[in-house]
Amino acid sequence: MSYLVLARKYRPPTFKEVVGQEHVTVPLKNALKSGKIAHAYLFTGTRGVGKTTVARILAKALNCESSDKPVVEPCNKCTSCVQIAQGSSMDVLEIDGASYTSVDNIREIRDTLTYRPARGRYRIYIIDEVHMLSTAAFNALLKMLEEPPPHVIFIFATTEPHRIPKTVLSRVQRYDFKTIPIELIADALKKIVKKEKLDASEDVIWLVARKGQGSLRDAISYMDQVVAAGHTKDLKKAALILGAFDRNDLLDMVEAVIRRDARAALDVFYRLRTQSYDVRQFLWELLDIFRNLVVAKLTERPEDHVIGTKEEVERIRSLVKGCSIEELKELYRQANTSTSEVLYSLDPLLSLEMLVVRLASRQPAVALEELFERLNRIREKLSSAQPAGPMLPVSGTERSLFDAPQPEAEPAPKASTKGGGDVCGELLRHLKAVHPDVYSFVENLKWDRAGDRGPLVVYAPKEMLGLLRRSADVLNRAAEKVAGAGARVEIREEAEAPAQAQPKRSREGRPEKDQLVRQALDIFDADIVDIKRRKR
Repeated sequence: MSYLVLARKYRPPTFKEVVGQEHVTVPLKNALKSGKIAHAYLFTGTRGVGKTTVARILAKALNCESSDKPVVEPCNKCTSCVQIAQGSSMDVLEIDGASYTSVDNIREIRDTLTYRPARGRYRIYIIDEVHMLSTAAFNALLKMLEEPPPHVIFIFATTEPHRIPKTVLSRVQRYDFKTIPIELIADALKKIVKKEKLDASEDVIWLVARKGQGSLRDAISYMDQVVAAGHTKDLKKAALILGAFDRNDLLDMVEAVIRRDARAALDVFYRLRTQSYDVRQFLWELLDIFRNLVVAKLTERPEDHVIGTKEEVERIRSLVKGCSIEELKELYRQANTSTSEVLYSLDPLLSLEMLVVRLASRQPAVALEELFERLNRIREKLSSAQPAGPMLPVSGTERSLFDAPQPEAEPAPKASTKGGGDVCGELLRHLKAVHPDVYSFVENLKWDRAGDRGPLVVYAPKEMLGLLRRSADVLNRAAEKVAGAGARVEIREEAEAPAQAQPKRSREGRPEKDQLVRQALDIFDADIVDIKRRKR
């Protein structure tokens, strides 16, 4: 006898053995029990979730000979049930919609509707992939769906219900099959392994279940492939055969990402790349792990919500111990928002590699509440602190950053009036009002004047001499404004200043000595990296 693949051998023969579709099987059983049987059904859902299987079970239940009326569960022993299971029943016709696409094919079906069932109660037409029918074929089908003979029942199955005309959808009872949860697929695989008396590790079973991505038939086919290769206990070889990813390697990479170790993350990524080139599968697995990390951080019993082996759950529990929930959510967000960028790039593998680098090189996440707390602390300290020296003028836009009132700038320092009265002070006040940009870097310098009619002298550090000389015209015009025509400003190096009056250092030269700067550094736990003059 030829080998029968596991997917066909373990196809469910009754409603109760259908996995993960109770929202479909229970209403159908109730309809069979009450006798309220519709003349047309539509089963929708992705591949391998049980649409055709349930259609056959329904056909067997309608024509089962163990009772004089339809039964809730077929006996699978009578002639009718056996023939339907074997595909040889004269009363149940399975039609491939991809082959019967023309209007002529539908007319052939219409011509057979008047014939009574050969053996059972109903003549049942199962049309798979019904969305493949042409528009003319659907139009020909409409009349049959409106007024079918009482002994005819249609069962349609499709993976693309949006391609079926609304006029057809309004004439059928629709049942949507959902993808099967991974844990249910794993349980079904364990039962098959036990019945087949195979020695398979739990890691391999979960690998196959994830590879199925919600399709039990696909998962059973993958298990058949692993069994044929003889790798039911070797996780790495099984992953290589299926083109899947070793879950332990994925967790190693995620651990490196959490540690922000980009080099280690890339090393594991290159190892994973040798196992499979399925970028979509990689992203799906990565998002699943990040989701599990978030759930494990939020729940007291991660094993109730995290899908995986006991070892995987324990490892995820240990990974989240040193992470904040904001950081884990940010990892999921970055990976999720990058899926389109990766999948539709010119080189998806290269984009995937850069995604891993970006995740492992991310900046630490700070909770929004903590940021607001820091800003409030700055506001309080700014409103209560006394500035160490004259404050730079602040524009209205900058004042609005914090609603707290800013300290007013102190009056300009009075210059030395050696024979020059208060001319230097008046000059500084004039610059502050008319040229605040120039005032900002001369306000704390040493000013002097020799006699009542001598030039005004400003002493500056060597590195500021060039800047001041470029502003000499502004300084001279200001001097003429406050001291009369002919007044001039001389610019000298501070080393030439009289010993009894050393220049006052500006806060810009020693910012770490400023009280507000020290408070800001303390609040943000920061260091001064660079000093730049504020643009006016």
